[in-house]
Amino acid sequence: MKISDEQQAIIDSKVNTIVISNPGAGKTTTLSLKVIDLLKNDVSPEKILCITYTAKAKKEMFDTIYKMAQEQGISDSITMKIHIHTFHGMALDYLTNEGLIAGDIVGNNLLRYSILESFEANKALNYDQNYIIEKLLGKVENSIRYIKSFGITHDKIDLEKTEKIIDQTWSPTRAFSKDDLKKFLQYFVDAYKHYEASKEDSVDYSDILLTFKSKFEGDKFQYVLVDEIQDMNEIEAEIIEMIFENLFLFGDSKQAIFGFQGGSTKNFQKFSQSCKPLLLSTNRRSTQEIL
Repeated sequence: MKISDEQQAIIDSKVNTIVISNPGAGKTTTLSLKVIDLLKNDVSPEKILCITYTAKAKKEMFDTIYKMAQEQGISDSITMKIHIHTFHGMALDYLTNEGLIAGDIVGNNLLRYSILESFEANKALNYDQNYIIEKLLGKVENSIRYIKSFGITHDKIDLEKTEKIIDQTWSPTRAFSKDDLKKFLQYFVDAYKHYEASKEDSVDYSDILLTFKSKFEGDKFQYVLVDEIQDMNEIEAEIIEMIFENLFLFGDSKQAIFGFQGGSTKNFQKFSQSCKPLLLSTNRRSTQEIL
C-alpha cells in the first residue's frame, strides 16, 4: 500500500497527536503503520499499548499489525508482546494479575433479578410481576448501567439534591406526580444498592474500569494509541491520562455511537486542546460516485 502524505505526517509526528479521520480513511491501518514505525525505531513492544472498544475491532487491529510486521520482517515474538486490548480487557488483565479482583464478571441477569427482588421486597409498585418484568425492568436496568458508566454509584446519589431537581423539572403534563417520582427515587436507589450487595466478590463491566482507575499503580506505557476516541466515556478518558507518556488518538466526532455507555464527543474536544491535530481525509473504501 502506498503511504499518503497525511499518513506519513502521522507516522513522523513526535508529539501527542489526535488524528481526525473521515469514514473509510484508514484509521486502523494508519494506527498500525505508526506501531510498525515505533518497532522499527527500537521502541520495546512491551511499552506499546493499543486500545479499542470491541473484541471484533481488537482482532482487526491485531491482524493488521501482525500482517504489516511480517511484511517488514519483524519477528512474531516481538509482535506478540505488543499490548492490544479493549479498555475493559486491559483493565481486567491488570486487576487480575495484581490480585485486586477475582475476575468473575456478572452479566445482565443478576442486575435485572436484583431490581425485581428489591421492588418486590419494598412493595414499590402497584403492578403485577409480569408488567414490571416486561415494561419496567429494562428501563431501570439501562438507567443504572448508564449512570454507572459516569462513575455514579448508589452511595453518590444525593437524594435531597435529586428531589430538588424533580421539583424544578416536573410539570403537570407528566404522567406521575412529584411525590410519586420522589418515592420511586428511593426505590431506585434501594434496588441499585441491593444489586451491588448481590454481586459479592464479582464485578460488572463498569466496576472493572472504576476499580482500575482507583487502584492502578503500574508504570505508564511509553506509547498509547487509541482508536475510535469519539466513543470514549469520561472514565476511559481519565484512565488514558493515567497511563501514557506519548499519546496517539484516532477518531471522528461525526461517527460517535457509544452514547449509551457514556461515550461523549466532549472527550474528543478535550484531547484536541492538548494534542496536535492531524487529518486523514482520503476515503479508501468507497468510490467517488458513492461519496
